[in-house]
Amino acid sequence: MAGLATVMLCDPAPKKVLVHKTTVELRIKAFENGYHGFIPDHALGSTSEKPLHLSLYDDLMYYFRNHADVLEHLDDPFSATVFPRKIVASHYCQLLGFVSHQTASMRSSGWAVQRRTQAEVEESNQVETAWSQFKCPEYLEALSAVLDSLGISQSHDPYDTLNAMSEAEPDGPGVSQEQRQVNSDDWRSPTADFLYLQREFRSRLADYARMTSSLAALNGMIGGRISILEARTAKSLTLVAMIFAPPACVASIFSIPADLFGKTGPKFWWYWATALPITVVVFLVTYVVHERDGFRRMWQTRKPKVHSLVDNCGSDSVSQGV
Repeated sequence: MAGLATVMLCDPAPKKVLVHKTTVELRIKAFENGYHGFIPDHALGSTSEKPLHLSLYDDLMYYFRNHADVLEHLDDPFSATVFPRKIVASHYCQLLGFVSHQTASMRSSGWAVQRRTQAEVEESNQVETAWSQFKCPEYLEALSAVLDSLGISQSHDPYDTLNAMSEAEPDGPGVSQEQRQVNSDDWRSPTADFLYLQREFRSRLADYARMTSSLAALNGMIGGRISILEARTAKSLTLVAMIFAPPACVASIFSIPADLFGKTGPKFWWYWATALPITVVVFLVTYVVHERDGFRRMWQTRKPKVHSLVDNCGSDSVSQGV
């Protein structure tokens, strides 16, 4: 390339892995057939060959062998970095599509949860799995590292537009301004691609945060409703126990046999005359113990404040004397 020597360090696709003295054959397959090509159709020509998408090394070999003619200013070192940067940007663009699909799936499942019953919410394991497998923060952190390494300034507003790209024109030695224009129509410049990817990843992360907070609030409301239902159930069981416990206690205390109230025995209403008052007393004692805090607050509210009345009377007398 006009006397320019470039060294790129990248590993080829692994074919064998040694695990505990056992050789394992690997078959590398790109996710969803790899990223889309970044060379425009008018510059692509009639080449029918496509990159293998097995490793960065294979893709670089393909583009330098078949499309080196699209590079301009070959005396500029920036020309040698066009293909690696565009490959990395295309890879993150494919990850952005994957994250967008994850976000849309979580949004639909989250709105579906809001219309489900308690039993269906407990069975929503797919929603929890999708939430735990969301890797957008890791991708955004890696992309930020790429932007830092390229010297591209980052905007921290997840809802900003691409107008911020006009301010991201890093200057570096040996780099021509024609190659580094941000808002130009030159497809070789990767700055606009990386800034767009960062903005979209931040937007997906903001959507994830909003959905997480909404789902957490929804689960809190569902948990509160379940707690209220459980409290009502416990209250009903307590009421039933309080109704049947005092008569049973009376019968056990006095050791009343089953055939006591016969023709020759005492009358049956004597038992109820003893059991019913005890039941009423138990209800009253339980109610007072349960509502003791309310009674205490009510007593403190209605208790007259003697010192305030004395102070007021004293102030009135002083004012009248004056």
